[in-house]
Amino acid sequence: MPITFSFQTSAFDVSQEPENPINPIYGKSLLDWLKESLEGTVALIEPDAEDWGWYSELSWEGESYLIGAIAYFEKGDDPKESIDWIFHVEKHHLFL
Repeated sequence: MPITFSFQTSAFDVSQEPENPINPIYGKSLLDWLKESLEGTVALIEPDAEDWGWYSELSWEGESYLIGAIAYFEKGDDPKESIDWIFHVEKHHLFL
C-alpha cells in the first residue's frame, strides 16, 4: 500500500534546483537531502525527473521502493517561505 503525506517546510531552497525537463515541478532538493542523509545506510539512486515531479528508488533490507517528491513552488514565489510538499513511498511488488 503506497504511503503519501504532505507537509510544509522552508528547509529546502527549491529555487536552486535544476529545471525539471518534463514539467516545471520542483522537489529534487528533498530527495537530494534524503540521499545524502541516508548515505552508507540505505541505497538510493540519483533523483530523476518525471511528469508529476521527482522520484528516486530506494533499496532497504532486500526490498525496493519508489519515492517521490513534489514542492508547490512557482517562479516568483519566495523560496525562504514555507512551501507545501508531497512525499510518496511505494513498495515495488513482484508478480510471479
